[in-house]
Amino acid sequence: MNVAISVIICTYNRAELLKHCLNSCARSVPAMVGLEFLVIDNNSNDHTNRVVMEMSTQIPNLRYIVESSQGLSYARNRAIVEAKGEYVYYVDDDVLLDRAFLVNAQHIIAEAKPLIFGGPFTPWYHYGRPMWFQDRYASSDLTYVTRRVLPHGKFLTGCNFCVHKSLFDRFGNFDTRLGMRGGLVGYGEETELQREIQNAGVEIWFDPQLKMDHVVNPERLSVDWYIQSGWALGRDRVLSGKVSRSKFYLATVLVVGVTLTVITGIVCGFKLLLRRDYYIENWWIDTFRKAAKRAAILYTSSLTRS
Repeated sequence: MNVAISVIICTYNRAELLKHCLNSCARSVPAMVGLEFLVIDNNSNDHTNRVVMEMSTQIPNLRYIVESSQGLSYARNRAIVEAKGEYVYYVDDDVLLDRAFLVNAQHIIAEAKPLIFGGPFTPWYHYGRPMWFQDRYASSDLTYVTRRVLPHGKFLTGCNFCVHKSLFDRFGNFDTRLGMRGGLVGYGEETELQREIQNAGVEIWFDPQLKMDHVVNPERLSVDWYIQSGWALGRDRVLSGKVSRSKFYLATVLVVGVTLTVITGIVCGFKLLLRRDYYIENWWIDTFRKAAKRAAILYTSSLTRS
């Protein structure tokens, strides 16, 4: 059988959420050939394998593969080797696909023939929602309402993007220094790959009809998580090798970072005083998440310089 799309679900110790994800995959499978699903288990010690076995009766062409090297980038790279599809579609293990998700994926491939494309995500409050939590903290920052090529410097989210396998031959696989690693928060592997692809002149497409809901995990319902994630973004930006380590650049980051943090704190302070739907938690996240990212750039750069 010729496979057009390989849907990839990399997972680590999320059996309960994985089952919800696979159920949504089963509901969205169109009456089509040329589709396979790969679950890449990155050393889970829960009942992930049992969940996949149970769902194999509902999802045609579902395969289970264990990747022993710990890290999301290793799992994603393993999928490139194992996938039989012309396109590799990465979705997270904690998402719910829209019923028309795969049909819409077919449509954009047939109509636009993009080499890389993806869509948005909205929050899934499986674990509840604090009063202060705003949808924007768990939604895609790409809010385009029509299918389009992304402007330079805009990138697809890691939980919803599809790549033609020829691009991996051309640009290489995901950087294994970056990304989630077991319980360690990490980012940037899919962004850095997209940055190289886009800089080479390849168009990255966005389609708002490729909809999914992404779970808001319990740890994301705290202010600390957003500060830590900001730090991880800055750290991984340096580790990717895409940040200048010159003294002038780092001094600029410091001055601009302090200035913007003060300005943001003041602006958000007025929001805190004037808006009833704006809470102290929002002030902390909006003021210091980007500050943590800049601080991590300075700190990680100083370590790598030494």
